Amino acid sequence: VFFVIVPLIFSASVAFTNYSSPGHIPPNNTVDWVGFDNFVTLFGGDATWAGALGRVALWTVVWAALATATCYFGGMLMAVVLKESNLRIAPLFRMVFILPYAVPSVISMLVWQNLLNGTFGTLNRTLRTLGLISSPIPWLGDPWLAKFMVVLINLWAGFPYFMLLTLGSMTAIAQDIYEAALIDGANKFQVFRKVTFPIVLYQTAPLIIMSFTHNINNFGAIFFLTGGGPMVKDSTLTSAGGTDILVTWIYKLTVNLLKYNYASVLAVMIFVVLAPLAIINLRRTRSFREGEL
Repeated sequence: VFFVIVPLIFSASVAFTNYSSPGHIPPNNTVDWVGFDNFVTLFGGDATWAGALGRVALWTVVWAALATATCYFGGMLMAVVLKESNLRIAPLFRMVFILPYAVPSVISMLVWQNLLNGTFGTLNRTLRTLGLISSPIPWLGDPWLAKFMVVLINLWAGFPYFMLLTLGSMTAIAQDIYEAALIDGANKFQVFRKVTFPIVLYQTAPLIIMSFTHNINNFGAIFFLTGGGPMVKDSTLTSAGGTDILVTWIYKLTVNLLKYNYASVLAVMIFVVLAPLAIINLRRTRSFREGEL
């Protein structure tokens, strides 16, 4: 009750108050109940705030879907390549591929932030030295290019987890199934599509759902790489940058603007949308049911 329920109730209650800067920050000022005024402001009462909320919420869903899908299928692709190839140095590749996942994500994102810097970044300087570009590329300075780079770098950092997961699932598949498929005349692609992929997907479906939920709240992948930037037209008022997701926007609202009431509204919105979705998906996942495939 003390460590879970009370903090949740308090956090949700802030959404119905005017707890914000400059006029309602304790202890010098009082905090008053305002009902649903904050919800009205964010969901249409103020065009700027409503526009920022719609933009950030849409990007949050797109980001979570792309981050999950790219890491999952990228990891599965590398797992299949390493398992089916006859390379003697396949264990070496497995060790190399796991390094991005072994390094703390904060360090990785900060390193990539410097590599992709538009002014002094190593990538731009290398491309200019090789004569491939004449002017610096704003990898993290253009909103659309920054979103692409965020997904790409997250793929680099996240696919090893699913690669190891898929390799483990593939190793557990009985060889009799593969032998039966080959006897029936199936080629390697058909074996993968009809045997390997369904079994691996069946075993890892709950983890895909968990990964999607995690990416919706994946603070580090966004904040430590782009800081939520670059700035867009409503960033001055709302502090929501071009790559901000809801959780990074909540951080900026509380730390930079001291808009605790708006941040609480966003937290309530994430909970209301995400919790039922996760519960329904987990209950519908066949891995949670008794019976055969």
